Amino acid sequence: FSLLIDNDMLRRIMHFVGVVLCWICVAHNFGGVFGEFMESYYRDEGIPRTVLRLVHRCYWLLASVAFCVMEVDRINGISTVSEAEELRQGYEGSIQYAKCSQEADAVSIRREIGDQVDKVDH
Repeated sequence: FSLLIDNDMLRRIMHFVGVVLCWICVAHNFGGVFGEFMESYYRDEGIPRTVLRLVHRCYWLLASVAFCVMEVDRINGISTVSEAEELRQGYEGSIQYAKCSQEADAVSIRREIGDQVDKVDH
C-alpha cells in the first residue's frame, strides 16, 4: 500500500508503524477470540501449539523484513531522484554542448564520437 503513496514522510511513518506492529505481534502469542479460534481449529487438525506459535512468529518476522525492504527502497528512490537531478544540471539537450573538466578528455571523447552525434544523443 505504501508503494502507491508519493508522500515521503507518510511512507516513512507507515513503514515504521508496520515494523513496530509486526514486532508487537512477534512478541505476543495468538490472543483474543481470533487467537482462540485459530488455535482450536489447528489443534483439531493435529498441529501442535508450539508449531503454530513458531509459524506465527516466522510470519510476522517476514512481514517486518518486508517493511524494512520497503524502507530501503524508499531511501534508494530518493537517492536516484537526487542523482538524476544532478546529472540534468547544465544539460542542454545534446552531447555537442557538453563540457569536460579536462581538455584532453574532451578531445578524446569527441574524436571517438566523430560524426555520430545523432546516435549518441538518441
